[in-house]
Amino acid sequence: MNILGRREDDIINKTLLEVFRNMDLQNALERFKETGEPVLQEITLGGASPIILDVNISPIQGLSGGDEKTMMVFHEVTRLKKLENIREDFVANVTHEIKTPLTAIIGFIETLEEGAIEDRVTAEKFLRIISEHAQRLNRLVDGLLTLSSIELGEIKLHLEGISVVHIVENALPVIQAKARDKKLAIHHDIPTGLPLIMADRDRVAQVILNILDNAVKFTPEGGKVSITAFEDGGGYVVVRIADTGIGIPASEIPRLGERFYRVDKTRSRELGGIGLGLSIVKHLMKAHQGRVEIESSPGKSTTVSLYFPCSL
Repeated sequence: MNILGRREDDIINKTLLEVFRNMDLQNALERFKETGEPVLQEITLGGASPIILDVNISPIQGLSGGDEKTMMVFHEVTRLKKLENIREDFVANVTHEIKTPLTAIIGFIETLEEGAIEDRVTAEKFLRIISEHAQRLNRLVDGLLTLSSIELGEIKLHLEGISVVHIVENALPVIQAKARDKKLAIHHDIPTGLPLIMADRDRVAQVILNILDNAVKFTPEGGKVSITAFEDGGGYVVVRIADTGIGIPASEIPRLGERFYRVDKTRSRELGGIGLGLSIVKHLMKAHQGRVEIESSPGKSTTVSLYFPCSL
């Protein structure tokens, strides 16, 4: 009853079609009646949040008086199907992400072998491209290994009281060269009296750098990136990174953080993205007992808020 979301009164003395309003299930029952053989059918019930059921229809054997009864066993497999789809998507995505740079590397090497290596200018250009694709593959493998380690609990966080001011100040020099190349202004205003956060220094730096890198990457030339921080009154220090970039449609925000999910796949790849950055950020924030919140206006701005628990 709980699986089906039906009360007993909704089922007793009703036909299968009246109860479920599902033609796949009705057709499965008809097949069983025609053949008398057990039938296994997958059906989907519901609209906005559907549940997936494996339904086994079979006869009940050995009843006294020669009665004939039919048994229907419902097994909910919604979560299993979702995990299966995630696995299939992951395999397809990672295969594509690896194949693209590998194809480019092999193609340019073959061209060099066919004689282009004799032209020094062309050879140097091709070698730079090969290097870029090789580095992309390396980033992809590093990202996958990091995600796997986090999910398996192999990354041990060395928690300590850390100043948000110091983390941001150490991150800024790493990102400022990219910002200067795009003529972006980076403003930061972080109060010195904020509570310390309980975090792993290296992993927090990784989170901050990842979000800052995205902000710079997806903000057009001449834009602005701002970094602020405050105590939210609920036991968290919030680091907020806002940009004047291309923004994200509201419908896409819930999917940010999925492996290899990109709002604009072509643009992201052109800018060097591997589609794992936000997934790593979300996993690391969860490992810190924190969270990530994203707000965006397409064509105007994106704001990422990182909630870190305060040090006791």
